[in-house]
Amino acid sequence: MSNHKYIAAIVLGLAALTSVALAQNAASSLKQSPMWVDKEEMYVNLLEEVTSPIIIDVANISLAVDLENKLHPIPQTWLGEFALTYARDLKAQGTGLVVYRVPPASVIASAPRGRVFHTWLLGATSEQLDKLLDGGMPLSDLDSNASYVSRNAMRSHPFGMGAIAEKPEDFQARIILSLRMTISSAPGTVSKFFEKPLTPKPSRPMTLKPVPEVKPIDASHQVIDWEAGHLTTIHEAVTRINRECGLFFNIDPKVWDAPIFIKGKWDAEDLAESILIIADAPRGTYRRGDDVSALSDAYDALLDKASNEFGVPDEIYKAAKEGQSLPFETVVKYFPESFAHLKTENGYSVGMRDQVSFDLGLMYNIVGPGTVRVKLGGGEAITPNAALLGAQRPKTSAP
Repeated sequence: MSNHKYIAAIVLGLAALTSVALAQNAASSLKQSPMWVDKEEMYVNLLEEVTSPIIIDVANISLAVDLENKLHPIPQTWLGEFALTYARDLKAQGTGLVVYRVPPASVIASAPRGRVFHTWLLGATSEQLDKLLDGGMPLSDLDSNASYVSRNAMRSHPFGMGAIAEKPEDFQARIILSLRMTISSAPGTVSKFFEKPLTPKPSRPMTLKPVPEVKPIDASHQVIDWEAGHLTTIHEAVTRINRECGLFFNIDPKVWDAPIFIKGKWDAEDLAESILIIADAPRGTYRRGDDVSALSDAYDALLDKASNEFGVPDEIYKAAKEGQSLPFETVVKYFPESFAHLKTENGYSVGMRDQVSFDLGLMYNIVGPGTVRVKLGGGEAITPNAALLGAQRPKTSAP
């Protein structure tokens, strides 16, 4: 490690001491919160099968849809895919791996998550869209941009990306339609999906971003063990390395509270360098000025095509597209099964003239075999073995 990065002694002025105290108090408060404990457990579960020591910049990373369900671990071979999904890169730093922020490497990577689908759609080929609408495509057949959409969709699987990474050849990607219906006199919404059945197709192994090899630990070096993994901050990690190994850092106090996850047994100097890589990485939010008109046109064209191919009733589609409502008596004739829960001995629990509004949207669906049993609201439910990435029609600037 270069001498200018850390020194063997440190002199702190009054202002720096105050900053240290504030950072310690903030970190202590964070680590005592239930959310912090839950997030640490999620990372421990997610990285259970990763055998190399690893440190991850976890700021602004969302892993789970529902904390009730334990995340399935990702294989070590999927660490590169994990990094790409969250606008990060992966490199070996001596005895461990470091996942750190990088500027977007492509147009689609610079899109906020709410616009990932739309940005991909602008450049997707008609051949690929036809396959995704009619029977689906193996994940291994997708190009790099569609694979980026897929990785973002995988995050919404009840058990996370790891549930698909276990056997990705069993999953296919497709595009479906979601119709949400809201009755003016009843709480909640009723959802109906329009889709074509999956067509079984041969699949080959996916091409994954390579994961670099790490070096073995030199027994003569100082070692620091983070065991199965801990969610901490840069300041807390630096404090521990200083306390146990006598290393001091020159790090901007602005990043002291940045959350990181560290796992495994590290050479102390390699870990110190890895923390500096994360601390020095760009930390801004990257936003493009989207051509909303172009995004909307591409979205509407696919929405029209999908609605026609999936058999959405013309009257329903027209009302949804134009933001109009229809009376319940009209809607229930099209979808009686969707409103079976409102049936009574004398008809329905809502008035036949009550208005129904619609929200029709495209969804990117990754679906595998069978179903999965998930925890839901204190009980259990059976859901498709699938992940969804919703995409509403763009109306204004990027969210």
